[in-house]
Amino acid sequence: MKLEHFFFGLFALLLAATGMLAMHYRGELMYERRLSDLARQAPAIPPSPAPAAATPAPAPAVPDPATAERAALQRQLEQAENEKNLLSSQVKEMQSGQTAAPGPGEADLTAPVGLTPTQLKIKEAPAIAKIQQYLPDQGFAVLDAGSARGLKPGQTFAVRRGHFIVASKIEIGETVEESEAIAGVNASSLQPGETLKPGDEVIKWD
Repeated sequence: MKLEHFFFGLFALLLAATGMLAMHYRGELMYERRLSDLARQAPAIPPSPAPAAATPAPAPAVPDPATAERAALQRQLEQAENEKNLLSSQVKEMQSGQTAAPGPGEADLTAPVGLTPTQLKIKEAPAIAKIQQYLPDQGFAVLDAGSARGLKPGQTFAVRRGHFIVASKIEIGETVEESEAIAGVNASSLQPGETLKPGDEVIKWD
């Protein structure tokens, strides 16, 4: 009887041990399945970007000797052009008589330079009248002087501009008033390419 009880107890222990092993094995399967699910659900981690390559610093510019020489020549040309313009304006002022009178110790820039004796004589001849208006189609000019200046019909004069003769001959007509006169102008007496302009001076010229 005691032997039967012993075998029964041993059988119960084996059943209990088998049940515990089965439960342990089942727990391990569930743990491994859980780890697999977590691995599938985890988001992919993007790879870290590679560090950008450092941009090399630009090499210092090396001055071009040819460029520097061209720049220097350009500056010299601009300076020469400015001096030329300044001299041109001074010459125009001298010709128009608009320059101021020279002060003590200053040169007279308005004095004629390099004029021929004939040009100097033309320039220094006293003005009798000035051209007010020229009508080339009618062949006459209106003068700003008349009988008060001693103008009479038939008198002949020349017309100058600066130190040049523009018209070699004009003739006072019959219309002579106290402060105005009409002078006939022959186109052949005009210098080639020239015409009379208001302000041109009438002078006595043989």
